[in-house]
Amino acid sequence: MAVDRFANMPRKHHILSYTDHSSAESQPHIRLPDGYNIYTLQDAAILAGKAIKATDSPRGAQTTLNFLNRLASDVQLMLRRPARMQYAALCYRIRKKTKALEILLITSRDTGRWVIPKGWPMQGKRAHEVAEREAYEEAGVKGHVQKATAGYYLYQKRMDHGLKISVKVQVHALEVDDLCKHFPEEGRRQLEWVDYKEAASRVAEPSLKDLILAFGARMESASSPMPKAVNG
Repeated sequence: MAVDRFANMPRKHHILSYTDHSSAESQPHIRLPDGYNIYTLQDAAILAGKAIKATDSPRGAQTTLNFLNRLASDVQLMLRRPARMQYAALCYRIRKKTKALEILLITSRDTGRWVIPKGWPMQGKRAHEVAEREAYEEAGVKGHVQKATAGYYLYQKRMDHGLKISVKVQVHALEVDDLCKHFPEEGRRQLEWVDYKEAASRVAEPSLKDLILAFGARMESASSPMPKAVNG
């Protein structure tokens, strides 16, 4: 006889975290506050059914269904291929008078930390085109984006309901030549132009810090005048 693994589980459940496994054979592992673990999507379906049955009112049932729909969307996002890859724009400009390199930072909408514009893959768009689009939507800037990647960095993204996944971000440099007055996410974030060393100190991800510093060093080296030859 099949054993009901969730027979004694409380009525209310809140997903706290998602543990990413490097093995391709590993199942999604969702940890619950009372110590129960879901190792398969079949188990998640069983839990979903029990959550609905445990609901006492039509309004509560709708709330439960909305929660489960959002959870299913997050799980689908984690499992698709490429599941954990984003594309970002490292927006920069060179000050005309000082020739100083500046990097554009924006704040994230969830935590308010300093980040660079980035987003998930878009159907029909190549990596650098996604980066270019995100720069416009999130920061309202346009310019020339490089097709070649400037590097990569890693970070932990917290999804709805506490799910947390590891994301690899492919970065493309974008030289800004136009600042839009109106753009899709206008007013939702802070934007600030800062020196590249200051930008590196503000972002939280170590690999992004290194990427910005390396980019700044390359740009400074490229703009430095060649030493004059000494006549012998």
